[in-house]
Amino acid sequence: MRNTRDLTPTTPRNTSGPDPKPAASLAAEERELVKRLLEFPSLVAEATERRAPHALPTYAIRVADDFHRFYHHHRVLESEQRAFRLVLCSATQSVVARALDLIGVEAPERM
Repeated sequence: MRNTRDLTPTTPRNTSGPDPKPAASLAAEERELVKRLLEFPSLVAEATERRAPHALPTYAIRVADDFHRFYHHHRVLESEQRAFRLVLCSATQSVVARALDLIGVEAPERM
């Protein structure tokens, strides 16, 4: 596995628009995706400790499944939660790209 430093995904800071904080309560699909993304640092640490790189592509597939479910059920651009959902999309992209990078797979810029 490649270097595991800097595991925290970066998200763009939007200083000129609305605050990217979520609504008081998240939809089930949003909550599941956020929970999955938060698992990333500990998953990488465990995969490194156990020398089990297969956990990373499995995790990336699960993130992709959760994102697909979220995106299928919720509008992003035409939503009152636009700023939060855009940050959630960006965080998902960063985590999947980092997971793939750690196993030596180059992620496409656009799909």
